Amino acid sequence: MSYRYSLADSALKVFSACATADRDRLIRLFETIARAPEFEADVDGLRIEGRECMVKCSADWVVTYWLDFPIREVRIVALDRAP
Repeated sequence: MSYRYSLADSALKVFSACATADRDRLIRLFETIARAPEFEADVDGLRIEGRECMVKCSADWVVTYWLDFPIREVRIVALDRAP
């Protein structure tokens, strides 16, 4: 069963400022992560504000998130353009 996902305010601001094509790519990436978040991470063990976070990279984006296991939610805390 998939997880839901939510965006922190800072990630939402980045998402909102994106062009439609970028938003569509990000939504697909969020959905990919939500299907199996524990297996999708490219990097894990990163700690932000006391939370163990994971990072998923695509050709265009770097998505930082943590898992809220009890409610099955992916909490997206940062969106950055890939270098």
